Amino acid sequence: RPGRVPSEHVDTLFAVFNGGFKATHGQYGMMVGDVELLPPRDIACTFARYRDGSYRIATWSSMKAERAELTYYRQTPPCLVEDGQIHQALNEHAKGWGATVSGDTVIRRSAMGLSEDRKTLFYGLGEAMTAEAIAVGMKAAGAHWVAVLDVNYSYPRMLFYERPDPERPPIAASAIIPAIDFTRYDYVGNASPRDFFYLTRAP
Repeated sequence: RPGRVPSEHVDTLFAVFNGGFKATHGQYGMMVGDVELLPPRDIACTFARYRDGSYRIATWSSMKAERAELTYYRQTPPCLVEDGQIHQALNEHAKGWGATVSGDTVIRRSAMGLSEDRKTLFYGLGEAMTAEAIAVGMKAAGAHWVAVLDVNYSYPRMLFYERPDPERPPIAASAIIPAIDFTRYDYVGNASPRDFFYLTRAP
């Protein structure tokens, strides 16, 4: 895949945020269109878009019967929050949702969530957080389902795009927090080696 926002969506690009763990860190599934990059795991939390335009976050075992209705999915470790309930295995030492090589669980983390009516998307990024802490924070913000995304210093990021020159592609102008390393051409001119989500403005 090209690793860039598709050309047909560049004109309305609003923001880009990071995807999930690399394949080597759990073999979590991913599908885009008709291309299955990795097969789904039953235990994995899954963010999915349906053909009718709706979204869902849930454990794959509870949604796999609807697979034919999905246009894409991205899997992560078990859901941090599902049906409003925080995962019972979460605590300050839980490593199943990411840790440093040395085992530290207090790290930069990111997550995505959906409101109970599945119409509001939440993105969260926090410094020096455990998996439990970001789960609690996302739930407090209003997320009824929450999936962890990438962790550690370099990978959680949300960039906002502007188009100062209408004759040229948009540029990444700012990030959700100050301490995010990026270039103005990320995801548009420069290909990303890692998966990502992007948001566009409505027409």
